[in-house]
Parts: sequence; C-alpha cells; structure tokens
Amino acid sequence: MQSLAPTGDLDVSRSAVRDAYVAAYHHWRKVGQMADPESWVRPQAWGRAHRRSRVRPAHRPRAATEEQMQVLDGLSKLSDTQLRTLLLAHLAALP
Repeated sequence: MQSLAPTGDLDVSRSAVRDAYVAAYHHWRKVGQMADPESWVRPQAWGRAHRRSRVRPAHRPRAATEEQMQVLDGLSKLSDTQLRTLLLAHLAALP
C-alpha cells in the first residue's frame, strides 16, 4: 500500500516492492543486521515505484469508484516530501 499510494498503479507498486525485497536479499549482510530492515526496504520500493511511474503516467483503474479517483487525484497534487510524510504517518504508523 505504501508504494501504491504515490503511483496509483498496482502493477508498478507490486514490481517495485518485489524488486526492493530482491535487493534486500542481495544486501542481507548489511540489511539483516539493522534493527528495522523495513526502513531499508521502504525507500528502495518508493524509489523504484517513483521512477517507474514517471516513465509511465500513474494508471487510474477503470473500476475505481469516484471516491478512489478523488483520493488518487489528491495524492498526485502533493509534493514528494508531503506524500512521504503522509505515508509514514498514516500507512506505516511511524512518527
């Protein structure tokens, strides 16, 4: 969900998260010793999702409700910093 919110594209999000976990596996000596390995994976996934969504505009699913479209449109208007703050505070439950 954390990588889906900034892109609005489920395929991009899934791919970015998968690739971030593969990268974590390749760097496991470093990542595995961290107190919170997710803090390494999360920015990796966000960066990958962000780069991929820039190449291909965020997909808006046809089956989305009007409310979902409004949320995606609102999220797209936030700056990267604002969006990351929102995601960390509400989706990742981090201060």
